[in-house]
Amino acid sequence: EQQTSENARAFACVEKIRKSVYYKQLQTISQLFEAENIQFIVLKGFTLLDQLYDQIPERLSGDIDILVKFCDLQKACSALIECGYVNEEWKTNVSEGLVADSHLLMGMNHLREFIIGNEDAAFSLLSPFPLELHYAIASTYPVDIGDDCIKYNLNQLDLFSNARRQSKDGLKFDLLDYNHEFLALLYHFSIHAMHSFRKVIRTDAEIALYWTHNSDNLDMDSIWNEAIDCRRGYAVYLPLRIVNAAFDLDIPMRSYHEANRVTTGQD
Repeated sequence: EQQTSENARAFACVEKIRKSVYYKQLQTISQLFEAENIQFIVLKGFTLLDQLYDQIPERLSGDIDILVKFCDLQKACSALIECGYVNEEWKTNVSEGLVADSHLLMGMNHLREFIIGNEDAAFSLLSPFPLELHYAIASTYPVDIGDDCIKYNLNQLDLFSNARRQSKDGLKFDLLDYNHEFLALLYHFSIHAMHSFRKVIRTDAEIALYWTHNSDNLDMDSIWNEAIDCRRGYAVYLPLRIVNAAFDLDIPMRSYHEANRVTTGQD
């Protein structure tokens, strides 16, 4: 019991330091993007963990996740690189590297990580966080950087117009509205379902916690309808089915066949 208490205190100390680094780095990114007139939304990370765990240290964030509009993607990459960030795959060559980014070409919802500082340096509690630049809240289909992105990126205009403004220690930033923040968690499960059991278990727990904390703020009919309209019903059905069973919850479901219905412009 004494060892458990000591471990908890040590973890709380680590969390406090890493959270301070996270928010200071986020402040720098916020100032950088504000100067370039780039609107962004913070995804996951400590901004989400603080909501779920009621300030009780449970786990750490491993990176900073930021969503930008697809039309701002190149400008955001250029701004980050001018600030000293380097893309781990294509380094600093935005004009040629961005369009060849392997994650973009595979249809993932973010580019390869951006890092700042010496990538070979040993990790310390003061080490900066890697940055993932997202252009959608779910995996997309492989797209050309020049294409009109609206049809791929799941109602991006709604995401930004409905964002929740937050502030912490003088830092102002946007979060997704409750419906889309929950959707992003569900989509995140589907992204990792096939290759990371650890992340699946963790995301299941966080879906359950999010529902427990925010069910009064969620419109499940709207969430289901949007997911099905965007052909993402499967990405909501599977995690909710598992979470309801594992945590004895009663989050509203749709039938398997309705969840996997393919809509057309004639529906």
